[in-house]
Amino acid sequence: MGMVVRQCMSVNPVYVDVRAQLREALRLMQGKDIRHLVVLSGRSLQGIISDRDVRGYLLHNDERIDFPDAAKARLDAPVSQLMQADILSVDPETEIADAIELMLTQKVGALPVIDPHTQSVVGILSYVDILHAASPLFTEGV
Repeated sequence: MGMVVRQCMSVNPVYVDVRAQLREALRLMQGKDIRHLVVLSGRSLQGIISDRDVRGYLLHNDERIDFPDAAKARLDAPVSQLMQADILSVDPETEIADAIELMLTQKVGALPVIDPHTQSVVGILSYVDILHAASPLFTEGV
């Protein structure tokens, strides 16, 4: 048996409540230096939001200057308006090779990790986690 998700996922992922404003999600992502944020309602997974989603939604610098009210309105929007709600996830015992295949075919950078018994989020697996786990394979003997 190969490596499984549990062995390289980030535990206790940073999350935001589904009713939070985008500005709160952005502050969390910048403050914690993360690219993916889990969106919850209580303990139930509602979606995931990425830095790419945020960048595509916010106005560009010159637009923010020309349209400050529109820029503020976008930051005031609930994360539910921007999050990816059609969520792909894995469980802690999923083979890493299967998780990688899912991430590549679906073009996602992270997958929430769901406990199959409690259905609660127990981690997140990002491409960065996979690179950290794979790094020794390429640095041994260097």
